[in-house]
Amino acid sequence: MQLQQINRAIAGLCLDVEDIVKPINWFDMSEEEILNEMLICILGSGVRYEIAVAYSDLITSNKILNKRRAVTQIELVNELAVLLSGAVSDRFEEKSYKSYRYPNAKAKFIAEAYSNVINCYGSFKKLFENGLTARELRREIVAACPGIGPKQASHFLKNVGYTDSLAILDRHIVHYIKLSNKQNITTYQLGKIDKYEDIEDAFINIIKIFEHSVSVVDQAMWFIMRNLNYKVAV
Repeated sequence: MQLQQINRAIAGLCLDVEDIVKPINWFDMSEEEILNEMLICILGSGVRYEIAVAYSDLITSNKILNKRRAVTQIELVNELAVLLSGAVSDRFEEKSYKSYRYPNAKAKFIAEAYSNVINCYGSFKKLFENGLTARELRREIVAACPGIGPKQASHFLKNVGYTDSLAILDRHIVHYIKLSNKQNITTYQLGKIDKYEDIEDAFINIIKIFEHSVSVVDQAMWFIMRNLNYKVAV
């Protein structure tokens, strides 16, 4: 499939995304709901989305992350690791998963991210209330939350409705960028916030032709490129 055909498909799907996806505002969300989105972003790296959601829901329902609980950091990590090591049901399908792929490492990431935000800001909502730009807040989250890189932080801020101006540069979007402007992009670049922002700027410039917000184009493009399964020439 040629780039022109792909662009027509993306443009058409952008209209559907705007019609179907309901606006979200972090101000109307509870702290628990925001925390659940943080969990999905940490647990979703290298793991299917459905699995990340299942274990995020498990942690949230057990109220492990609650600043009123008097537990040490080590105890928090251990409690999280126990949940991630056990079975959980999938809310999307009638199936279950025996355990999460990286229980100990992700338990440590979650505990550190949660503790850093609570100790520095009091809550995610208070962090959001600082009036930072989307990019400034993304940098804060990347710095405070181990296991969350620029892509995951962008996804998090989109999912809580903080912004629609950040790009989620996953492999499907990167493939489109390569197809569009022949830019060579490495995993190393995507993991560095400065490089990520340079690539994001290039992406935002490319998608001006669609005349929709970055998040709408990003979502429509992700769907199209994923379903093409790379059957396009770079």
